[in-house]
Amino acid sequence: MRAGGVVRVEPKVLDLLVHLIRCRERLVEKAELFARVWTDTYVSDASLMQCVRRARVAIGDTGGERAAIRTVRGRGYTFVAPVTVDAGLRAENEASSESPTEPGGGPDLFGRAAEIAAADEWLAATAAGSGGLLLIPGEAGVGKSMLAHRIAELAQARNFAVLWANGGTRLGSPPYWVWSQVLNAFAEAVEPPVLRHSLGVGAADLAELAPGLRQRLGELREAPVVDAEQLRARLLQAFLDWLRQASRRQPLLVVFDDVHLADRSSLMVLELAVQDAQSLSLGFVATCRVPDVDATRDAAATIDRLRVAGRCREIELVGWSEAQLADVAAAHLGDVPGADVAALWRRTQGVPFFVVELLRGARTAADLAGSAREVEVEGSVPTAVRALVRERLTSLTSDTRSFLEVAAVVGLDIVPEFVAALSGLDRGAVTAAMDEAEAHRMVVADAGYRFAHALFAEVLYSELPTFRRAQWHRAVAEEYGRVGREPAARAYHLTRANGCVDASVVVRALIDAGDEAAAKHAYDDALAHFEQALGRLDDSADADLQGQVLVKLTSSARYAGRILAARASGRRAATTALDLGDA
Repeated sequence: MRAGGVVRVEPKVLDLLVHLIRCRERLVEKAELFARVWTDTYVSDASLMQCVRRARVAIGDTGGERAAIRTVRGRGYTFVAPVTVDAGLRAENEASSESPTEPGGGPDLFGRAAEIAAADEWLAATAAGSGGLLLIPGEAGVGKSMLAHRIAELAQARNFAVLWANGGTRLGSPPYWVWSQVLNAFAEAVEPPVLRHSLGVGAADLAELAPGLRQRLGELREAPVVDAEQLRARLLQAFLDWLRQASRRQPLLVVFDDVHLADRSSLMVLELAVQDAQSLSLGFVATCRVPDVDATRDAAATIDRLRVAGRCREIELVGWSEAQLADVAAAHLGDVPGADVAALWRRTQGVPFFVVELLRGARTAADLAGSAREVEVEGSVPTAVRALVRERLTSLTSDTRSFLEVAAVVGLDIVPEFVAALSGLDRGAVTAAMDEAEAHRMVVADAGYRFAHALFAEVLYSELPTFRRAQWHRAVAEEYGRVGREPAARAYHLTRANGCVDASVVVRALIDAGDEAAAKHAYDDALAHFEQALGRLDDSADADLQGQVLVKLTSSARYAGRILAARASGRRAATTALDLGDA
């Protein structure tokens, strides 16, 4: 309550306030807030700051002096306002503050002591000026993101600045999407003078990719206009100069979750930055799903080149052993018969996401054994994990499931207003759907909303009938077209609206996406869009349009350094032009 009235806040905001107030006599480090408030998901510093802002608004702490929640720059927050504690609650507060935490900081990290120690050793070397890439490969649900979050905590304890980005939050992301997230997070984390000094002469070029920079810095001196090839080189140099300067000020760790989903341009900058970090206090942690990293050629090729260059260290995650699984089950349920543990391990292969989901629904060892049998299906562990998720989805109301199905087509991030416009649900139904999804731990709220785990979105998406899925992709593309933005996202969804959209519409959208990428000097991404557009033009297609695509493809290939591809498409464009002349 505030001023006699009830103030409604999001659950995460309330959790943060409660913990700060309970720990009001000391500094609460950011790492501690991540572990306490976001126990089931992984968020960036920017999300934490947004949550703190909302907490301040909720308690009226909006003055410049921060009379209630005080920021300790680079470390965390302290609750400094007077607090009166009800005598009946004091004992409960003291007991809760003495409760032990899970081994390793959460159930998903149990048994990861060796991996955490190896990561801490790598961080020490990075802090000493031997930067590079730490890759965390593993199958879905094995705890890659949780380990990355723990590494971020260790880095903060070593006085690293930590920036986060996710390669897979948006389907059909624009060029440099991962780095746009990193730049915006950096802009939020430092004061404008530090930001301006760190970006240096490349500020204007980088601000074209990350609007948050202009919002923080205001007017920027525009760099001289040069040709496309020089502009691309200048942009790449601006990235490297910024990372060098930022890491000289303070050791810097950049975490890329789901790097296998990143766009080509983001991967190119990552490769250059890792190569450049060998004498800097600059480290990169990247999680990637196996076998997806092998299926995603761009990410696999980038990682392979860094391996060959000796710039990549790996910590591969596998499931818990049977003995570790027994310890986890015992911590939740007491003694569990060995036969039940063995059966559970055979079913789950110790994949933490799978095990923890089963544990949540079990009150006794018998419940746990029964749950394992209920989801037992023929096939691999990922198949069984999806079967468990599918079963959880059956408990949702039809409105909630429909809302989440549309959200899964859009991506991992959920913008309720955007999804509501597509699903046709009114505001009340959307609120009810989000509340139910959050109550079932399928959606989490931090600075916004998103699926708690990619598996929830993947199962929802895979369960959609093929034609309905295509219809939703078309609807998403039309909504992007209506608001007049996101050419890459619009093209992505149109290419998946098979049978629902005329081929010429898809080709035009791919050309628009290629033009946008070229305008941002992301010529590798532009090349991919133009190649797709050309591949969708058959022999009966308009020769003039075919010629236009070939010219754009040739230009992008040349600026991307793909000389052979540029020559081949150039010759084809010349032949098409001659044919048009003969006609």
